[in-house]
Amino acid sequence: MPNEAFPCTRLQPRNPDSTPEGCMPTTLPEVPSGIAQILIQIFLNRYWRVLRYIREMRQLLLCVYLLSLAAAFGQDNPAEKLKLQTQRHILVLNRQFEELRQATPEEKELQAACAKNCTQVSAQLDALSARKLAAMEEVAAKIDQQVDSYVVGAVSPKLTQNDCNRLASDLTQILGDIAVGPPNAFCVDRTKSRALVLVYAISGGTAINSNTVVRSYKASLRGLVADAITGNDLNGYGNLSVVKLHSPVPEELWLLIWGQAMGANGPNMRMRVYAYGTNGFKTMWMPANVWSSFDVTPTIDGFRIDGTYYRQDTQRHEIYQVTPYGLYMEPAPASSGRVK
Repeated sequence: MPNEAFPCTRLQPRNPDSTPEGCMPTTLPEVPSGIAQILIQIFLNRYWRVLRYIREMRQLLLCVYLLSLAAAFGQDNPAEKLKLQTQRHILVLNRQFEELRQATPEEKELQAACAKNCTQVSAQLDALSARKLAAMEEVAAKIDQQVDSYVVGAVSPKLTQNDCNRLASDLTQILGDIAVGPPNAFCVDRTKSRALVLVYAISGGTAINSNTVVRSYKASLRGLVADAITGNDLNGYGNLSVVKLHSPVPEELWLLIWGQAMGANGPNMRMRVYAYGTNGFKTMWMPANVWSSFDVTPTIDGFRIDGTYYRQDTQRHEIYQVTPYGLYMEPAPASSGRVK
């Protein structure tokens, strides 16, 4: 029944004769099915287009974000920038080594004259070699300065073990082929302040020349400060190996370092033990060179050497104990062969 008080409040049939007087028809016009399908298709096309646009924008924003992170790490990170700059500078200095290694026209002329009679040109050749060696040492000093600047500028004064491990890895990348053996970094935990000891060696541009650096740094409120340096007596030795020993003195670092003489026709080995403490470095053991191939095994209170002597049938077995005053060699077992 229609509502007589409100005759236009409900939909009426599409029939003008049944519409109450004064009311307009309230039914919606019928839409042909073909037009409805077209409108729905247009709506769906626009809907999917909007979704695709939103998805592409999300991917674009993600790419921009990742690129910004890469830029921040690769360009805006001071330590990373310093590492790349140091690496480039050392590459340039290494080219100077290569240039110094090449014989100059004057040197070739003197060498040709020496092949006939060296008496007249030996002094000139010696002077020329001395100048070359001095130039190589100057280049090596510049490389050491680059490494020192990087350590002071990039390493945190907190000196955690991760800092030391990362420094050794970074220097392996920075020095590249110029390094004689892998660089080593050791953190020293002391009561007043922590310290860092860095060990590395670089080729001096010739087959018989290298520069070994054993340098320490102290941690301070301003960062790392260079403290002491040693290792000159290992210059000219390659294939360096470094072993951390048990320290008989509290808050000291004891290192055993050995290497083979560069240019030698056999295993002419030199070994050194350095102790680092509050007063810098001390050389605790400096034996004569030994022609021998051997392995070093750290022990609770020292180390053991096992190997063979060069061109000899005898074996080498030595056991050393570290003490605050130096090293003590324990008697070798009777079956170990000759002990030198």
